[in-house]
Amino acid sequence: MPDEPGFPGEENAPPTVTWHGGTAVPIAPGASLPRGTPVGRYLVLDLLGAGGMGEVYAAYDPELDRRVAVKLLRPDRDGPEGRLRLLREAQAIARLAHENVVAVHDAGAFGNRAFLAMELIEGMTLQRWLADERRAPAEILSRFRAAGRGLAAAHSAGFAHRDFKPDNVLLGADGRVKVADFGLVRPLGASALGETAKGAAEADSSGAGTAGLTTEGVRAGTLEYMAPEVLRGEPPDAAADQYAFCVALWEALAGARPVGPQPVAPETIPAWVRRALERGLAADPLRRWPSMAELLDALAADPRAVWRRRSLAAAGVALVAAAGFGVARWAVPSDELCAGGARAVSALWSASDRAAGRNGFLATGAPFAAASWAGLERALGGYLTAWAGAHRAACEATRVTGEQSEDLLDRRMRCLERRRIEAQALVALLPRADRAMVKKGARLAEGIGDFAACADLAALGEGPIPSRTLRHRIEPIEKDLARVKALDNAGRLRAARQLLGGLERRALSLGFPPLTAEVLFLRGRLESELGEFAPALVTLGEAAVAADAAHDDRLRVTAWTQIAYLEGHRMNRLPEADRAIRWAEAASARAGRTAETEAETLGARADLLILERKPGAAVPLHERALRLVRGLPGPHDARVAKLLDNQATALLQLGEAERARGAYARALALAERSLGPDHPDTASHRYNLAVALVELDRYAEALPLLRRALFAREAALGPEHADVAEALMSLGAAELENGRPDAAFAAMTRAVAIWRGTLPSGHFNLGWGRHNLGEAELLLGRPREALADFRAALLSVESFLGADSIFASGARVGIGRAYVALGEVRRAVPILEAEERFWSRQPDGDEWLPEIRFALAQALWLSGEQRGGDRRRPLDLARSARAGFAADRRPRIVTVVAEIDAWLKAREPEVVGGQGGR
Repeated sequence: MPDEPGFPGEENAPPTVTWHGGTAVPIAPGASLPRGTPVGRYLVLDLLGAGGMGEVYAAYDPELDRRVAVKLLRPDRDGPEGRLRLLREAQAIARLAHENVVAVHDAGAFGNRAFLAMELIEGMTLQRWLADERRAPAEILSRFRAAGRGLAAAHSAGFAHRDFKPDNVLLGADGRVKVADFGLVRPLGASALGETAKGAAEADSSGAGTAGLTTEGVRAGTLEYMAPEVLRGEPPDAAADQYAFCVALWEALAGARPVGPQPVAPETIPAWVRRALERGLAADPLRRWPSMAELLDALAADPRAVWRRRSLAAAGVALVAAAGFGVARWAVPSDELCAGGARAVSALWSASDRAAGRNGFLATGAPFAAASWAGLERALGGYLTAWAGAHRAACEATRVTGEQSEDLLDRRMRCLERRRIEAQALVALLPRADRAMVKKGARLAEGIGDFAACADLAALGEGPIPSRTLRHRIEPIEKDLARVKALDNAGRLRAARQLLGGLERRALSLGFPPLTAEVLFLRGRLESELGEFAPALVTLGEAAVAADAAHDDRLRVTAWTQIAYLEGHRMNRLPEADRAIRWAEAASARAGRTAETEAETLGARADLLILERKPGAAVPLHERALRLVRGLPGPHDARVAKLLDNQATALLQLGEAERARGAYARALALAERSLGPDHPDTASHRYNLAVALVELDRYAEALPLLRRALFAREAALGPEHADVAEALMSLGAAELENGRPDAAFAAMTRAVAIWRGTLPSGHFNLGWGRHNLGEAELLLGRPREALADFRAALLSVESFLGADSIFASGARVGIGRAYVALGEVRRAVPILEAEERFWSRQPDGDEWLPEIRFALAQALWLSGEQRGGDRRRPLDLARSARAGFAADRRPRIVTVVAEIDAWLKAREPEVVGGQGGR
């Protein structure tokens, strides 16, 4: 494809464009943004085209190292309404995870204009493809059916497109079909306030409207494809999308749009297609197809193909049944049978199933239950829609191209059926939800097996095949294993282990390696989650060996990364963790380094680097893992949020608090979208963001986040939970730095009381809490209480981290400062002298030295007054402390600096007047 688009006056304009909706209209030089212009974080590369809404550019995303399409709204289309429309587009498409819908990555402001960052599709619009040459009806139908699946996915997610037309469908050079330009998208059932088609018709008749015009404001959609009810002023919905789709397909097949309520089709439209379209074109929406999925099924029901299949059957071609998996198919699957995935999803995730699940969540009484259910319903619906797309793709890969053998199709369908059974087992638990399930919310959908593995034909073709007799024995065990996985996923660990215990002997006795590997892995994961780390390491090692015999490299990767986590995070054996990750990396290489396995090994390696205090090496690995996970099908918000959190931890280790703040903020946004704003996990992400803000000394921003995180944790977990104490302690620390020691003391006292009742004596958190209490007590003028708390903190920290740790040093400094406040300078001076020498040798000592030096100055001055001695050194130490605090604007430090200034002002005249030493 040429690098530059054609401009007016140029000859031989390029025949294709890269475009994301709207008719591509080249614009004159000088009207476009120069190459390299930053739009948000994206750098403009080339103008791709322009339409009624604005321009579209190819751009580069430096953060994720990829090319994207950036749609920039025209200034005259902007203002609050234009930005709202664009935001609506971003939010709507971001909720769709489907192979036939353009992915939207981001939205933002560019000066007084709004922009949208989207997946870049190299190719052309469906309209251009139709105009380039005469196309066979079968080709046209194939592409429209793919676009229809994108529309059906939008409807399943609760949205209508409202402006479907061939210009809003993209054909990638790789053959992908994508529905784009959801700029007029609206939730189904939403009011179309002020959007009257009467205004659109009047504008068109007055000359303001033209062919292909996408109406806006009071004009919603494109006139030529508008359903009759929309022209009458009714809000457009899924039935209106169906009507527009049928107009566009009729036009593509016949060369002209249908006219009148009962259109007459030329011979170019097959009779069975014509019948399907005529129903979709009914003037009364209630007489159209009940859904896009049923229209697509009708468009796939070619009677000639059915007759051919029946003839073949009569000739002796046997019907093959995927025994026990609910899939009956011909050796060459039919288009009709390829719709089975959509039908299976409808049966699995019906309106009554959703209502029962919602009632189960609300019955728990959890304050965040409604938001948690909304996130799960959206995520599970997205998973099942994508699963149905994968099912159809598997079927059509044989029907259309014959690219896979009957045996390989059978393996692929078995794999997909396993995922369906796992989803079904989860759905069965939802009406009996408990608080643990509600707390997981959308992550329950992410816990279902990854169906992307079912498209890995190379891996599918390697494993052993069970005989028909063995398969009959395996199938009931596999269904029970799906229940074990669902219980594990729901947090009912003991129930899961009890059920697995009854299955394990039966499963292992069959000697079938894939089943053996799966059972062992499940047992090892449950042991790990129940805190039985040593047995879990042994079991997971056995699972990795069994997975090797089963040629299941994906399971080998997961087993070894689980082992690495236990070795590194639970057992603190970093060399053993490194060895496990190298085994996982080898398994990933053998699996062909799929996106799934690479993301898993990269994340594990990055986490180990953080444990090894090598954050600089961890950050780019997290970035690569994030790019891979975001490209996987199905819901992955929880995985992305975890990777972002871990990346932020590495950035904090590097001292890059601002970048860490950005990563925490993105993780929080994902959690709010998938779990709701009041979910305890969302509160944890909000808490992490506040920690980064504290590092940046932005206390005014951090405090409301910490208070909200505390409120959410208390509501979800109760007032005496250890996580509530953590939020209280962080809130107290922030209040202390904000110059409010009384509020800090109240929060910290409550936190320590909770920890005393929930944690073992000597726990590090108790030491941390007692140290912080001492700091507040010093500022409140209670040195004796502070001394007791600093001593308790020192005992706790030394037993946990050793006497040489920086935390132990901090406690000793607190003890020295308390002695100074009590006037016990003979005890204070040796402690503070030793700690001043220690921190003078540390690379990050500048943070601690000013406070130590001022305390030492006070101690030495008092000591000199009592016994006689040098008066100049205390003043030099105080001046050094004052200089060290010069750039620190924390409210607490401002108070300390004022104290230093007053102290120096009172003593410097004595030394200047000749009484500097004795």
